[in-house]
Amino acid sequence: MKKKILSLLAGILTLVAISGAASACWCMLYQPKVPKALKR
Repeated sequence: MKKKILSLLAGILTLVAISGAASACWCMLYQPKVPKALKR
C-alpha cells in the first residue's frame, strides 16, 4: 500500500514539474535563437 501511494505521488509530482516547465516557456515567450547552420 505504501509503495502504491509513493508511486502515485511521484507520478503526480512529475506531471506538475513537466507542465510547470512547459507553461513557463510559453508564458515568458521563450524563443531560443536558431543556429546559423539551421537557417536557410
